[in-house]
Amino acid sequence: MNPNRWFRCTETPQNSRARDTAAGSLDNDAAYALKTARGYLAQLPGGDHAWLRGKNVLEIGPGIHYGVPLILACFGARVAVADRFPPAWQPAYHPVFYRRLLERFVGEFPEIDPGPLRAAMKGQASLKDHIAEIKTPVERIPHRMRNRFDVIFSNAVLEHLFLPSRAIRRLAWVTRPGGLGFHQVDFRDHRDFARPLEYLLLGRVRFWKVFYWSHGECGNRLRPGEFFRIIARSGFAIRGFEVNLQAADAYLNEFMPRLRESSSVYAGCLETELKKLSGCFHLVKA
Repeated sequence: MNPNRWFRCTETPQNSRARDTAAGSLDNDAAYALKTARGYLAQLPGGDHAWLRGKNVLEIGPGIHYGVPLILACFGARVAVADRFPPAWQPAYHPVFYRRLLERFVGEFPEIDPGPLRAAMKGQASLKDHIAEIKTPVERIPHRMRNRFDVIFSNAVLEHLFLPSRAIRRLAWVTRPGGLGFHQVDFRDHRDFARPLEYLLLGRVRFWKVFYWSHGECGNRLRPGEFFRIIARSGFAIRGFEVNLQAADAYLNEFMPRLRESSSVYAGCLETELKKLSGCFHLVKA
C-alpha cells in the first residue's frame, strides 16, 4: 500500500525542527551521542576501535547532528551518512553541541586525535571534510556504491522505514562480502513509550495515515520476527539478536485482551514476540 496516493504530509521532519539550546539539553545530547558511539565501538571485532582505521563506514539515519559519525572519523574511519532529512545547521545549537561533545570525547579518549570534532565547530562546510553525505532514503542509496562499506551502523532507524524489505536489500548491496551490520531497532509505538504497543490496534489504513503523516516517526510496527524474515531474504546472515528492552508484564496483561478482541493483523501475534520492545541485530554479508 502506497500512502502517497491518499495523504499529503506537511508535518516538519524531526531533523528540521528547532533544537533545544538549554545547557542541560545540550549536555544530554552530547552524552547520548558518546554513549551511542561507545555502543558501536563495542560491537566491532574484539571490541577494538583500532579495527576502524581505514574502513569504509556508513551510518544510516544519524539524526539531528553528526556527532556519532564524527567520533567514528576520529578513530580513522572513512565515514558516510545516509538520511532523507539531513540535519540543517543551526548556529545556536550545533557549534555548542560539538564543543561539548569534543570535551567529553577528549576526556574519555585522550589518546585519540579529535580533529574531526574540532573541525565541526567551525560550520557546516567543515563537516564535508570528514563526512560524506548521501542525501537520500536508504532505499535509494546509489547502486554504484555496491560492495563499498565494511560496516554499517544504525540506531533506532529501521523501525521508521517505509519500505524495509527494499531498504535492507539495498544495505546488503552496498556492504562488501564479509562486511558487518549492527542495527539497534526500537519496536515501540513512538507516540507514547509508556504504552508501547497501542499502534498495533490500528487498522491498516488508519495506521498508514498516522505513519505517513509523521514521516514514519511513530514506527512501522514491524515485530522482531518480521525483521528476521526480511533480513534473511536480503543477502545478510544474522549472527545474533540481542533483546535489550522488554514490555512490562502489567502493561501486557492489560493490552493483550484488547489486541485479541481487535480486528488487527496482529491479533494473533504471540505474547512472547510482543514483549520484545528493543534489540540489536548483528549481521554479516554472505
